Amino acid sequence: MKSLFVAIFFLILDNFCCQSVKYLQNVIIPSHEGMLIRAPKSAAHMQIKNLSFEKVVLNSPLKVPDYILSKSEFSYVLPKKGYIYFYNYSASDITIQLDIESKKQFIIEKLKTK
Repeated sequence: MKSLFVAIFFLILDNFCCQSVKYLQNVIIPSHEGMLIRAPKSAAHMQIKNLSFEKVVLNSPLKVPDYILSKSEFSYVLPKKGYIYFYNYSASDITIQLDIESKKQFIIEKLKTK
C-alpha cells in the first residue's frame, strides 16, 4: 500500500513540477531586422524552418552554421546561458517557423540591424 502512495506521489510530482515550456509560432522578420533567442536557465531544443525564399543569417558564439537556406530546416540544442541571433539582411520580409521547448523560460527579443 505504501508503494502505491509513493508511485502516485511521483506521478503527481512529474505532472506538476516537471512541465516544460513550449513555443510553436510562425514569425515574420522584417527587412533589416533580427531576433535574439536566449536560454538563461536551462537548455532549449530548437527546430527552425525557413518558410521564405531568402536565407536567414545566424550569428552565435556557439558552433552553428552561418545561415539557413530558403525552404530548409535547422535543429539545435541551445545550451544553458547560450544565445543565437537571426538576421534578415534581404530587402523583403522572411517567415520562419519556431518550435522551441525548454524546462525553464527562454527569452525572444526583436533587434534592429544597422
